[in-house]
Amino acid sequence: MGCNCGKSNKHAGQIVITDPESRMFLCRQCRYSKENSITGLTCGTILKPTRDENNKQLTCGCILKLKTKMKKQRCPQGKW
Repeated sequence: MGCNCGKSNKHAGQIVITDPESRMFLCRQCRYSKENSITGLTCGTILKPTRDENNKQLTCGCILKLKTKMKKQRCPQGKW
């Protein structure tokens, strides 16, 4: 099982931030990010993606130190 949260075309035509430092800055500001003592900042609870009542993905459960460095990955909320 791997993270596929950044591989959709829903961001087509939008400006996409690929700079890892800029991405981390945005993640640190996000109300869904959580600090984990082992892995560092995560998008919600690690390995537990969440969705709202309309089935829109809110968090992906990824380790952000890694995900923000992967140019093809995207924020589930469309922030980058």
